[in-house]
Amino acid sequence: MSDSTANERSERSPTKAGRIADELREIIASGQIERGTRLHQDVLAKQFDASITPVREALKLLQAEGLLEAQPHRGVRVAQPNVDEIASIYVMRRLVEPHAARRAARRLSRRDYDIARRLNEEYAAASSQEQARRARQLNHDFHFVVYNACGLPTLVAEIERLWTGFPWATLQVRRGRQNSYDEHLRMLEALIADDQPAIQQLFESHITRGFASLMEHIDPTRTMDPFDDESPLRP
Repeated sequence: MSDSTANERSERSPTKAGRIADELREIIASGQIERGTRLHQDVLAKQFDASITPVREALKLLQAEGLLEAQPHRGVRVAQPNVDEIASIYVMRRLVEPHAARRAARRLSRRDYDIARRLNEEYAAASSQEQARRARQLNHDFHFVVYNACGLPTLVAEIERLWTGFPWATLQVRRGRQNSYDEHLRMLEALIADDQPAIQQLFESHITRGFASLMEHIDPTRTMDPFDDESPLRP
């Protein structure tokens, strides 16, 4: 779940329930509440200084998103991510995002490159735990400077859907930001040079490493790479 999506939801429905849902979404996706943890409405009401009604509404919102699941006689718990679904999403991302980037190389303006560089510098500077949400937004914005220039709005919308298709992607930002910053720089260099093979390879490997990083936190026992059925998962 990207922060831009969460912010849009907040703007559309600045209710107490919406604000509670936003805070819970961030807490859960960042790993502060472990998967499988039961959430108690009275405890949450006290935590957010609210009545039970907006808390109940917020929990329903997060159930609809897949972050929470209601179990008979067991209450509401933080859901377990569907690893196969996540793997499928990353496979689709690796198919479409390099193509969008290759198309964008000849359409990006000098201003686009300047914006992308600035976003990447700000991303690297957002190093503290308190800035994790901002780092995720900057990472998103960096990539979509590129994708928005591909000239295919429907493809961009599909990429956005894949980015926000499941709520656990935010855990990926635990990966070292310096590594991601360096990868972004190499991606920009390839785009500026319109080096089509390098663009393809760099965007593919960036997505592959992102998936590996995510699996370290969601399912470290997973040993197979969904991008190559005969190869072990590489860090």
